[in-house]
Amino acid sequence: MPRYGYVSVTFKEESYNRLRELYRRDDHRLSFPEWITHTITEYLEQAVGILQFLTIVGDEVYLKNRTTDRIVVLLIKDKELWCTECKRNDCLHVGFCLANKQVVRRMLECQEQILEKV
Repeated sequence: MPRYGYVSVTFKEESYNRLRELYRRDDHRLSFPEWITHTITEYLEQAVGILQFLTIVGDEVYLKNRTTDRIVVLLIKDKELWCTECKRNDCLHVGFCLANKQVVRRMLECQEQILEKV
């Protein structure tokens, strides 16, 4: 249980290990939790200026990348987002979408639909 005023966040072990390695290589004076908070906040603040949420259609999320002036499509599959632009599930586009309540809500709906079929 986290301390009052804090929340717990769950990462895949692979992602956590990658973050831990980046933390070790970074020149800083922050604790690991402080560094993660700072890094994620900075990352998402940059994304807000670059990316714009457009819409969700079925299991597809549409964003506009203002830097490239292109539409980016993300697929909701297997309980996670897959960026068709970057061919990854851990890029800037995915991080931006995970901060959007509509996207998270749709991901949960897709997961419920899969469970209903079983």
